[in-house]
This record gives sequence, C-alpha cells and structure tokens, in this order.
Amino acid sequence: MPLNDFDTLKIAIDAACSQESYLPAESAASSLGMGFYDDNSKITRTYDRYYSKSYDDGHLLTLHIWSYDTSKTFDIRPDINKFEIRLIQNEATVASHTNAFHDKF
Repeated sequence: MPLNDFDTLKIAIDAACSQESYLPAESAASSLGMGFYDDNSKITRTYDRYYSKSYDDGHLLTLHIWSYDTSKTFDIRPDINKFEIRLIQNEATVASHTNAFHDKF
C-alpha cells in the first residue's frame, strides 16, 4: 500500500535525523523494494541519492537524500543532510515530508 509505505519512510527519515545517520532511511527504502541511483553530477553535493517505487494503482513513491557543504568563505560550517519523500499520483504530489540534520564538527 503506497500510503503505508509513505508512513514507513516518514518514520525512518525522522529516525535518521534523530540518529544523525542515513542508515534508517536507506534501510527502510531497501526493505520496501525501492530502486535507487546516485546523482554525482552536482559537484556542490557530497551525497545525492534518489529512491523510487511505482505501484500498480499508479502511485509513485520517491525518496531523495542529499548532503552539501554550508560553508562560506572564511566561515566553516557543517554539512547539512536532507531527506524528502513524496507520494505522487497523476503527476501531482498527494503527500510529502522533509527533514534534515547538520553534521557535527
């Protein structure tokens, strides 16, 4: 069920942010049978992974995990790690959830 899977991912990305680790979100996506690909085309991101799963009823569930450096010249800052899930039907987002955490120095 797409909505149940969405709720599973929502719990997992919130746990990932609490634990400051990608692992809970990636494990949940894998257990749901979501395929993934890494996007290494953006040199400003240190990590960029997309997961997706299509359902027979036309829903599409996506998870995007990415990380990037928030530093500026003469101002060293930690990387930020972001998570976004979307449940899509007929090209419209019917549910979404985001969360993030900063790396520790």
